Amino acid sequence: MAEQKPEYIEYWSQRWEEGRTGWHSKDVNEFLVKFYPQVTGKDLPSTALLDPSSEEFQENSKKTWFVPLCGKTVDIPFLLGLGYRVFGVDGVKKAIETLDAENKLDLKFDEARSVYEGAGGKLKIYCGDLFKCPIEEFGPFDFCWDRGSLIAIEYSQRLLYRNMLQRAFAASNTNKILLCNFYNFMLLSFRYFVLHFCFRLQIKISHIC
Repeated sequence: MAEQKPEYIEYWSQRWEEGRTGWHSKDVNEFLVKFYPQVTGKDLPSTALLDPSSEEFQENSKKTWFVPLCGKTVDIPFLLGLGYRVFGVDGVKKAIETLDAENKLDLKFDEARSVYEGAGGKLKIYCGDLFKCPIEEFGPFDFCWDRGSLIAIEYSQRLLYRNMLQRAFAASNTNKILLCNFYNFMLLSFRYFVLHFCFRLQIKISHIC
């Protein structure tokens, strides 16, 4: 008997089936671009696709971004194009397979591990519950790009979110976490809330936008 999905995954799966995914953008997130230099310590290249033989591409290929609740974000192919490795997590298969179809990432699914792998081994996406992901197996991570997990997660689960981030970065000793979470209203108030939330739960962050 198949394991029952958590309620929050069922909710987002239903939205994907109904095509209610208006949060997705065809463009790379402006805040990832804006804060890339501060988070990575280097300027963003003038081209989105680096030559794989270039020194910068080779240097980047030694580093890994963690992207929780990644969906089909074009931020993933953007980071791959710069040479980085990427590890994502999402509970909705359709989201991951749409990411693959739209970006030709050649993802293959390992059912035993519930992991998609592609892009020449540079991309791995765990398909399942974010809070049950054996995330230690996929690190260490150098950076984290979280576009909207904190909004998608129920308030009662945010301690689990904190614990997940702590597990993800326990072995890497880094604070290069970029959070970009906001509503369409009361932006400044919510920015304060996220900062206060992260401080209270002892989540170290580099930048918040």
